[in-house]
Amino acid sequence: MKTYAFTLAEILITLAIIGVVAALTMPSLITKHQEKQTEVKLKKVYSTLSNAMMQTVQENGPFQEWGLDISQPDIMEDVEAIENSNKGRDKFIDIFSKYLKTVSVCKYSESNCKIYNTTNLAGKVDTADSYSNRIVLADGTYFGHIFINSSTCSSANWQNICGSIKVDLNGDKKPNTYGKDIFQFYITPTSIIPAGTSSDTTPNNFAEACVKSSTRLNGVGCTAWVIYNENMDYLHCPEKLGWNKKLKCN
Repeated sequence: MKTYAFTLAEILITLAIIGVVAALTMPSLITKHQEKQTEVKLKKVYSTLSNAMMQTVQENGPFQEWGLDISQPDIMEDVEAIENSNKGRDKFIDIFSKYLKTVSVCKYSESNCKIYNTTNLAGKVDTADSYSNRIVLADGTYFGHIFINSSTCSSANWQNICGSIKVDLNGDKKPNTYGKDIFQFYITPTSIIPAGTSSDTTPNNFAEACVKSSTRLNGVGCTAWVIYNENMDYLHCPEKLGWNKKLKCN
């Protein structure tokens, strides 16, 4: 009775083919897995922020009643306005952080906060928009770069938006890039909403601040896309995507 077996050469050729296929497909699979992890964590952070805001409003009323009497500086040399703005942001931190499971809090009046530069999706380092960890959660998430737009939540391009807060999902670890590990949320009078929704009319909307690489803060308008469309395909085919266009590459 004859027996059949593969020759050593045939086995080596088969292994080589498997190796080539793996080399071609593994990077894509790893990328997709990492993006899925980002999506899951971003949704968790959104839930954490929303629950904290709900509790804050229940005990303190809507944002306009928090007593954040501030005025944003028109120019960065306006020291008095900057100090006043920082007092408002510190008060926001005092009120809001009570409803979060924090491991540390660093106010704007303190000088020992960890600060690092951020990068937009076009790869440009933005030294004018450095990130500072103001509220650190137990899982390593940073809440920082808190901006209070208006204590009355009404201004020219930011109607019903009181301010914003940026979230770095993995702390100060790389890539420190908007739309990859740093995402922006808006503070409204009674809720937290992700930046870049289909109805976002601010300068940080999806079309202007996620898939348009010419903007300085390209990437801050990607938050809602990840949460609601459950993908980060703007990293792969930005020219095809839009709330009134395709919602994913394929």
